[in-house]
Amino acid sequence: MADEPDKEMSFEAAVVQIDAIIKRIQTGKSLDSLVEDVRQAKELIKVCEDRILWTEAELSRMLGDGSEPEHRTIE
Repeated sequence: MADEPDKEMSFEAAVVQIDAIIKRIQTGKSLDSLVEDVRQAKELIKVCEDRILWTEAELSRMLGDGSEPEHRTIE
């Protein structure tokens, strides 16, 4: 079973932050902050991926036959 992801940030909070980063990038107001924005978005996407995979594993464990779902990566 996968370890539960960090509880400091919820999936929903990460999505809200990613959306805000996308809007900043789209406005193109600060080229200087582009690298930092992309780095932060990448970290937030990883949080979301971890939450999705953990939730899938937990639901499979609770509702299924106890076997782990097949492991896949989100690209």
